[in-house]
Amino acid sequence: MGRRKVQVDSRVQKLSDASVLCRTLGHARDILPQGRARRAELAPQGQREQILRCSRCSWTQPLLIDSATGDVIGAGSGKYPDGYLLPRGSGRLPRSEARKELFARLGV
Repeated sequence: MGRRKVQVDSRVQKLSDASVLCRTLGHARDILPQGRARRAELAPQGQREQILRCSRCSWTQPLLIDSATGDVIGAGSGKYPDGYLLPRGSGRLPRSEARKELFARLGV
């Protein structure tokens, strides 16, 4: 059985390999250490901050945590690396489109 020609959304073809992986698998999150000044600022309110960072594409997102319960009480907007986001107004990119591009790049 021969391979079928797969149509891939042209917007995804411009993304970096890291962006395609993250759009396919989700971000590979690590927690960055909290700075002393920020820890001192939040401690009186019984809060901590965690900064999540993707080890593949460098996306970051701050989370505000209740120190006593461990609950997330607030999440800041994620910051994406240059070239990760699609042009404004071009719609969402389905994960399936990123997956097709990943397969094409891997030659599978």
